[in-house]
Amino acid sequence: MAIRKTSDCNGCPECIGCSLGKYRNAVFCDECGQEIDETVYLVSGEHLCEECALDTIASISVEELTDDPE
Repeated sequence: MAIRKTSDCNGCPECIGCSLGKYRNAVFCDECGQEIDETVYLVSGEHLCEECALDTIASISVEELTDDPE
């Protein structure tokens, strides 16, 4: 899991002291590198965002399992 210090600073030409430059701990997806805001999914030892987790896990719809062949 990638936990690192980051800030939300936009790099304004002249700093106005808005506090976006304060550093905070953040978690980043092991697959895509994007910051994870809410839930971290543990898949095969990797810490993934929801989108990467869904791309990794095989799925099938309920309808495919329950439809009777005609």
